[in-house]
Amino acid sequence: MAKRFLHLVSGLVLLGMGGYCLLAVARGWKPFWRHEWARTGVVRRTGKAGGAGEQGAGGLPGAGPAGVSVYGLLAGGGGAGRGDAASGAAGGVAAQKAAPKAKVPASQLEHVALNAHAPIHFLHERFSVRTYKGVEFVVPRLALHPRLEGKFRAYGATGAGQEASSPAVEIMLMTEAAFRTFERNETETTEASAEAAEHGEIDWALDATYGNPQKYYLVFRNASDGDGVTVVDADFAVRF
Repeated sequence: MAKRFLHLVSGLVLLGMGGYCLLAVARGWKPFWRHEWARTGVVRRTGKAGGAGEQGAGGLPGAGPAGVSVYGLLAGGGGAGRGDAASGAAGGVAAQKAAPKAKVPASQLEHVALNAHAPIHFLHERFSVRTYKGVEFVVPRLALHPRLEGKFRAYGATGAGQEASSPAVEIMLMTEAAFRTFERNETETTEASAEAAEHGEIDWALDATYGNPQKYYLVFRNASDGDGVTVVDADFAVRF
Protein backbone atom coordinates (compact mmCIF):
# COMPACT_ATOMS: atom_id res chain seq x y z
CA MET A 1 0.00 0.00 0.00
CA ALA A 2 2.77 2.35 0.88
CA LYS A 3 4.60 1.51 -2.35
CA ARG A 4 1.57 2.37 -4.46
CA PHE A 5 1.21 5.72 -2.73
CA LEU A 6 4.89 6.46 -3.30
CA HIS A 7 4.59 5.58 -7.01
CA LEU A 8 1.56 7.85 -7.31
CA VAL A 9 3.33 10.80 -5.72
CA SER A 10 6.41 10.23 -7.90
CA GLY A 11 4.22 10.18 -11.02
CA LEU A 12 2.53 13.43 -10.07
CA VAL A 13 5.89 15.08 -9.46
CA LEU A 14 7.21 13.90 -12.81
CA LEU A 15 4.05 15.05 -14.54
CA GLY A 16 4.36 18.49 -12.95
CA MET A 17 7.99 18.79 -13.90
CA GLY A 18 7.17 17.77 -17.48
CA GLY A 19 4.43 20.39 -17.73
CA TYR A 20 6.75 23.03 -16.36
CA CYS A 21 9.39 22.11 -18.93
CA LEU A 22 6.86 22.25 -21.77
CA LEU A 23 5.67 25.71 -20.64
CA ALA A 24 9.24 26.97 -20.50
CA VAL A 25 9.95 25.64 -23.97
CA ALA A 26 6.81 27.27 -25.34
CA ARG A 27 7.81 30.64 -23.86
CA GLY A 28 11.30 30.33 -25.34
CA TRP A 29 9.96 29.63 -28.86
CA LYS A 30 7.68 32.70 -28.90
CA PRO A 31 10.53 35.18 -29.92
CA PHE A 32 11.60 32.72 -32.56
CA TRP A 33 8.17 32.72 -34.22
CA ARG A 34 8.07 36.56 -34.07
CA HIS A 35 11.41 36.67 -35.86
CA GLU A 36 10.13 34.26 -38.50
CA TRP A 37 7.04 36.39 -39.11
CA ALA A 38 9.22 39.49 -39.55
CA ARG A 39 11.57 37.63 -41.91
CA THR A 40 8.75 36.47 -44.18
CA GLY A 41 7.35 39.93 -44.85
CA VAL A 42 5.91 41.61 -41.80
CA VAL A 43 6.23 45.40 -42.03
CA ARG A 44 6.73 47.30 -38.80
CA ARG A 45 6.74 51.04 -38.24
CA THR A 46 9.95 52.74 -37.20
CA GLY A 47 8.86 56.41 -37.26
CA LYS A 48 6.58 58.28 -34.95
CA ALA A 49 4.28 59.79 -37.59
CA GLY A 50 0.73 58.50 -37.48
CA GLY A 51 0.72 57.26 -33.87
CA ALA A 52 0.40 53.73 -32.52
CA GLY A 53 -3.28 53.47 -33.37
CA GLU A 54 -2.90 54.13 -37.13
CA GLN A 55 -3.43 51.37 -39.63
CA GLY A 56 -1.46 51.17 -42.86
CA ALA A 57 -2.58 50.46 -46.37
CA GLY A 58 -1.97 46.74 -45.92
CA GLY A 59 -4.20 46.49 -42.83
CA LEU A 60 -1.25 46.29 -40.40
CA PRO A 61 -1.23 48.61 -37.40
CA GLY A 62 1.38 51.35 -37.68
CA ALA A 63 2.24 50.56 -41.32
CA GLY A 64 1.49 54.04 -42.66
CA PRO A 65 3.30 55.66 -45.61
CA ALA A 66 5.88 57.42 -43.41
CA GLY A 67 8.74 55.78 -41.49
CA VAL A 68 8.35 52.27 -42.90
CA SER A 69 11.08 49.61 -42.68
CA VAL A 70 10.88 46.40 -44.70
CA TYR A 71 12.37 43.14 -43.44
CA GLY A 72 12.92 39.70 -44.82
CA LEU A 73 11.65 38.73 -48.25
CA LEU A 74 10.03 42.10 -48.95
CA ALA A 75 13.38 43.83 -48.72
CA GLY A 76 14.85 41.61 -51.42
CA GLY A 77 12.91 42.91 -54.43
CA GLY A 78 9.27 42.07 -53.58
CA GLY A 79 6.26 44.22 -54.27
CA ALA A 80 7.31 47.00 -51.90
CA GLY A 81 10.75 47.20 -53.49
CA ARG A 82 9.26 47.56 -56.97
CA GLY A 83 6.92 50.24 -55.68
CA ASP A 84 9.85 52.22 -54.34
CA ALA A 85 11.65 51.95 -57.67
CA ALA A 86 8.55 53.08 -59.56
CA SER A 87 8.09 55.98 -57.14
CA GLY A 88 11.71 56.98 -57.67
CA ALA A 89 11.33 56.87 -61.45
CA ALA A 90 8.11 58.90 -61.26
CA GLY A 91 9.82 61.39 -58.99
CA GLY A 92 12.69 61.68 -61.48
CA VAL A 93 10.29 62.40 -64.36
CA ALA A 94 8.45 64.96 -62.23
CA ALA A 95 11.76 66.60 -61.34
CA GLN A 96 12.70 66.81 -65.02
CA LYS A 97 9.37 68.41 -65.89
CA ALA A 98 9.60 70.87 -63.02
CA ALA A 99 13.24 71.79 -63.75
CA PRO A 100 13.54 75.42 -64.96
CA LYS A 101 14.58 76.01 -68.54
CA ALA A 102 18.23 76.85 -69.00
CA LYS A 103 18.93 80.43 -69.95
CA VAL A 104 20.23 80.89 -73.49
CA PRO A 105 23.57 82.75 -73.59
CA ALA A 106 23.53 86.17 -75.20
CA SER A 107 25.98 84.98 -77.86
CA GLN A 108 23.48 82.37 -79.04
CA LEU A 109 20.68 84.93 -79.10
CA GLU A 110 22.82 87.18 -81.24
CA HIS A 111 23.54 84.25 -83.55
CA VAL A 112 19.81 83.74 -83.99
CA ALA A 113 19.45 87.46 -84.77
CA LEU A 114 21.87 87.20 -87.71
CA ASN A 115 20.18 87.90 -91.04
CA ALA A 116 17.04 89.05 -89.24
CA HIS A 117 17.33 92.58 -90.72
CA ALA A 118 14.85 93.94 -93.22
CA PRO A 119 16.30 95.18 -96.53
CA ILE A 120 17.70 98.74 -96.41
CA HIS A 121 16.56 100.69 -99.48
CA PHE A 122 18.99 103.59 -99.22
CA LEU A 123 18.93 105.00 -102.77
CA HIS A 124 16.01 105.54 -105.14
CA GLU A 125 16.33 108.82 -107.05
CA ARG A 126 17.59 110.72 -110.08
CA PHE A 127 20.65 112.93 -109.71
CA SER A 128 23.28 114.62 -111.85
CA VAL A 129 26.99 113.83 -111.81
CA ARG A 130 29.68 116.19 -113.14
CA THR A 131 32.71 114.44 -111.69
CA TYR A 132 31.58 111.96 -109.04
CA LYS A 133 28.93 111.49 -106.37
CA GLY A 134 29.28 109.37 -103.24
CA VAL A 135 26.23 107.91 -101.49
CA GLU A 136 26.69 106.71 -97.91
CA PHE A 137 25.03 103.60 -96.47
CA VAL A 138 25.60 101.45 -93.39
CA VAL A 139 25.43 97.68 -92.93
CA PRO A 140 24.14 97.08 -89.37
CA ARG A 141 25.82 94.79 -86.87
CA LEU A 142 25.01 91.09 -86.82
CA ALA A 143 24.62 90.81 -90.60
CA LEU A 144 25.99 87.46 -91.75
CA HIS A 145 25.43 87.60 -95.54
CA PRO A 146 24.78 91.21 -96.57
CA ARG A 147 24.58 92.00 -100.28
CA LEU A 148 24.45 95.21 -102.29
CA GLU A 149 21.90 94.97 -105.08
CA GLY A 150 20.63 97.56 -107.53
CA LYS A 151 20.46 98.95 -111.04
CA PHE A 152 21.29 102.22 -112.75
CA ARG A 153 20.85 104.08 -116.04
CA ALA A 154 22.74 107.13 -117.30
CA TYR A 155 21.41 109.90 -119.55
CA GLY A 156 23.37 112.56 -121.38
CA ALA A 157 22.69 116.25 -120.74
CA THR A 158 23.48 119.33 -122.85
CA GLY A 159 24.48 122.56 -121.18
CA ALA A 160 25.15 126.04 -122.62
CA GLY A 161 28.06 125.78 -125.04
CA GLN A 162 28.42 122.05 -124.44
CA GLU A 163 28.04 119.19 -126.86
CA ALA A 164 25.89 116.18 -126.19
CA SER A 165 27.87 113.33 -124.70
CA SER A 166 27.62 109.55 -124.77
CA PRO A 167 26.27 108.85 -121.29
CA ALA A 168 28.17 106.44 -119.03
CA VAL A 169 29.02 106.11 -115.35
CA GLU A 170 31.51 104.00 -113.43
CA ILE A 171 30.31 102.41 -110.17
CA MET A 172 32.70 101.89 -107.24
CA LEU A 173 32.25 100.62 -103.67
CA MET A 174 34.54 102.09 -100.99
CA THR A 175 34.93 101.96 -97.24
CA GLU A 176 34.75 105.25 -95.36
CA ALA A 177 38.53 105.51 -95.05
CA ALA A 178 39.05 104.74 -98.75
CA PHE A 179 36.45 107.33 -99.77
CA ARG A 180 38.14 110.05 -97.68
CA THR A 181 41.39 109.25 -99.45
CA PHE A 182 39.63 109.32 -102.83
CA GLU A 183 38.20 112.76 -102.03
CA ARG A 184 41.73 114.08 -101.54
CA ASN A 185 42.65 112.89 -105.06
CA GLU A 186 45.10 110.41 -103.57
CA THR A 187 45.10 106.66 -104.02
CA GLU A 188 41.95 104.92 -105.22
CA THR A 189 41.02 101.77 -103.24
CA THR A 190 37.76 100.00 -103.91
CA GLU A 191 35.99 97.02 -102.41
CA ALA A 192 34.31 96.36 -105.76
CA SER A 193 33.83 98.21 -109.04
CA ALA A 194 31.97 98.02 -112.35
CA GLU A 195 33.29 99.29 -115.66
CA ALA A 196 31.78 102.40 -117.16
CA ALA A 197 28.45 101.71 -118.80
CA GLU A 198 25.24 103.42 -119.79
CA HIS A 199 23.17 101.06 -117.67
CA GLY A 200 23.57 97.91 -115.68
CA GLU A 201 22.79 95.89 -112.57
CA ILE A 202 24.89 95.38 -109.43
CA ASP A 203 24.96 92.36 -107.10
CA TRP A 204 27.94 92.45 -104.74
CA ALA A 205 28.54 90.42 -101.60
CA LEU A 206 29.61 92.51 -98.61
CA ASP A 207 31.66 91.55 -95.57
CA ALA A 208 29.77 90.12 -92.61
CA THR A 209 29.40 92.36 -89.58
CA TYR A 210 29.37 91.10 -86.00
CA GLY A 211 30.01 93.47 -83.11
CA ASN A 212 30.16 96.72 -85.12
CA PRO A 213 28.30 98.17 -88.12
CA GLN A 214 30.19 98.90 -91.36
CA LYS A 215 29.89 102.15 -93.32
CA TYR A 216 30.34 102.16 -97.10
CA TYR A 217 30.18 104.68 -99.96
CA LEU A 218 28.67 103.84 -103.32
CA VAL A 219 30.46 106.13 -105.78
CA PHE A 220 29.15 107.14 -109.21
CA ARG A 221 31.90 108.63 -111.40
CA ASN A 222 31.07 110.41 -114.63
CA ALA A 223 32.58 108.49 -117.53
CA SER A 224 30.72 110.22 -120.36
CA ASP A 225 32.54 111.62 -123.37
CA GLY A 226 33.07 115.35 -123.22
CA ASP A 227 32.51 117.71 -120.31
CA GLY A 228 28.76 117.38 -120.03
CA VAL A 229 26.84 116.47 -116.89
CA THR A 230 25.46 112.95 -116.71
CA VAL A 231 22.04 112.31 -115.23
CA VAL A 232 21.66 109.01 -113.39
CA ASP A 233 18.62 107.06 -112.29
CA ALA A 234 19.67 104.71 -109.45
CA ASP A 235 17.84 102.18 -107.33
CA PHE A 236 19.96 100.36 -104.68
CA ALA A 237 19.38 98.41 -101.49
CA VAL A 238 21.25 96.31 -98.99
CA ARG A 239 19.71 92.87 -98.47
CA PHE A 240 20.48 90.20 -95.88
